[in-house]
Amino acid sequence: MWCIPCDLFQIVQLQNHTHYPEPILTEPNHSSGLVDVWLLNGTSMIGADSPGSVSPDWQIADVGDFNGDGKADILWRHTSGSLYIWLMNGTSVIGTGSPGGTSTDWQIQ
Repeated sequence: MWCIPCDLFQIVQLQNHTHYPEPILTEPNHSSGLVDVWLLNGTSMIGADSPGSVSPDWQIADVGDFNGDGKADILWRHTSGSLYIWLMNGTSVIGTGSPGGTSTDWQIQ
């Protein structure tokens, strides 16, 4: 995963287990909370959509295939330490849930 700082958002590359198309996720926009997913084929954008928005106290903690379907999912972490998962299919959230939480002094790797 890599990030590029920007005034309004960060770009986060999701691990793509199917290798086509390659999804790119933007960290929530600081003013609107909107999350965008861009689907790329090489350097060409072939699709884009927003699976939703979050409040500023949530940040992307990790991405990975959390349900074993071969597609990248999003793990969110609240400033309180609570965790929440968006199970994804491209740009769509197909399921959600919370595995619990951790104290804020724990790091997710």
